[in-house]
Amino acid sequence: MTVDREPLRSELERQTTSTVYMVRPDHFAFNTQTAPSNTFQHNPESQTQDQVQKSALGEFETMVTTLQGHGINVIVGENTESRNTPDEVFPNNWFSTHEDGTLIYYPMLALNRRLERQSDPKFMQKLRTQGHFQPKRIKDLSVAEEHDFFLEGTGSLILDRKNKIAYAHESPRTSVDALRIFSEMMGYQATLFQAKSRDRKPIYHTNVVMSIEEKFSVICSEVVRDKDQKKLIVEQLARDREVIEITEDQMSSFCANIIELSAPDGSIIVMSETAKNAFTQKQLRTLKKYGKPVAVKIPTIETVGGGSARCMVSEIFPNKKLDETGLLKP
Repeated sequence: MTVDREPLRSELERQTTSTVYMVRPDHFAFNTQTAPSNTFQHNPESQTQDQVQKSALGEFETMVTTLQGHGINVIVGENTESRNTPDEVFPNNWFSTHEDGTLIYYPMLALNRRLERQSDPKFMQKLRTQGHFQPKRIKDLSVAEEHDFFLEGTGSLILDRKNKIAYAHESPRTSVDALRIFSEMMGYQATLFQAKSRDRKPIYHTNVVMSIEEKFSVICSEVVRDKDQKKLIVEQLARDREVIEITEDQMSSFCANIIELSAPDGSIIVMSETAKNAFTQKQLRTLKKYGKPVAVKIPTIETVGGGSARCMVSEIFPNKKLDETGLLKP
């Protein structure tokens, strides 16, 4: 496998951004290819496919409008036309951007999810013109799929961009070897752990177990069964962030699948309505110290797709400078 592992960068990154990339779920459906590794998915036997898709589209549009209403720059990506891409609403799994101009494509487990990756001129133009992101280095880790190595973007990777630590829970979708390649290439320290639900089944993605924001972190440490791993993770997080512990039941309600975004009037903390209702009042008061909780109603996407608000956005970190009018500098 020929992947360039030469470290690309040494400087630190911002933890939050005000620009996200989202993909309209024009082909949304229960994905039979991902269901074996994602216990959060549920087949909607009582609804027709048309009903499911209509509900998902409505939830998506409401979330876009909600984010835009709080001043977030939302780039709505092109769909994949007639391809079998039922999970295209979760673009955070196939690419990530970094403010030095690095664009990374990731290896994905399910064959139909690999069809979601985009590298065409329309995609690149949206990143440049709407996201103010100019790709300077493109690293394609998807070649790792040939060796059954997988690393599904910021679903697999929880990045502490300030301290350059990559947290990852080993699972069918997150391979140790792929994590090593990412860490060596990007100059990140890798913190690998194993997480299992109370029935001892692996949890499909790291971003349902934990999240890392500017000054706080949410984690369900009780599913990290190894005591030494748990101690290391919590201690690392607590060095410069307040740690909010959630229960496994709260994790199942997507309380860790949240994201802080930088809005004009201050940070917002985006979560699903399901997650907000599962947080305790004390936890919500803690979150409010760091930003305004913004809840979106996405039950179809959560139940059928098995992902929540964090999964629906891929962060874009602009590396182009704007002048005082908001236009790109020449």
